[in-house]
Amino acid sequence: LSKVITEADFFFEKEKVAVFCDSKAHHTSAAEVAKDLAIDKKLEAVGIRSFRLAGTDIADSPVRCAAKLKEFLVS
Repeated sequence: LSKVITEADFFFEKEKVAVFCDSKAHHTSAAEVAKDLAIDKKLEAVGIRSFRLAGTDIADSPVRCAAKLKEFLVS
């Protein structure tokens, strides 16, 4: 990519998956949700899938989040 679309928390190059660990403080308003959706669409246009996890979900059950991500990576 010649232009940066966004910076993911993690990127799985082989699977072309960008992982975002989103805090509810910065990703729940209508404007923030719209911005995240626009980023996801831009990434999709260049062949990258987005996977978003809420910070509270990670804190509550990191193992469950890892399992969800693993399932997404192989889908």
